[in-house]
Amino acid sequence: MPDAATVLKQDHRKVEGLFQRFQDGDYETIPEICEELTVHTEIEESVLYPALPEVREGDALRDEAEKEHGEVKKAIQRLQAISEDSDEVDALMETIIAGVSHHVEEEESQIFPKLEKELGPERMSQLGEDLLAEKREQLASIGRSPD
Repeated sequence: MPDAATVLKQDHRKVEGLFQRFQDGDYETIPEICEELTVHTEIEESVLYPALPEVREGDALRDEAEKEHGEVKKAIQRLQAISEDSDEVDALMETIIAGVSHHVEEEESQIFPKLEKELGPERMSQLGEDLLAEKREQLASIGRSPD
């Protein structure tokens, strides 16, 4: 069973691949990008972020991460509310890509190592199981099965 960091890094790599496809001109990836980010955000906020206060300075990490999620959520909502041929699409996608890239860098360089060190492998494994269960639930709610 993968631990929490492994589960979330797999999501990060998938979204980065979708970002690359978009940047290569594949605008049909936009709905999938929005869906992947929405599910990922939800599982982090419902499973991982409640565990952050268990580590030193975890409350501050949680506040920053949730702020970053909020910014990306706003851009996704705006993107979903406009026409796909709107002049705003590229700017909104660039906002999403930049925000997510920054967030991923912080998670992978700061948050995940801190959690691994302070929570240990058993707790990280439990969080990984919980993340996967929540992801299955989120995907089922939108009519998708896990990859």
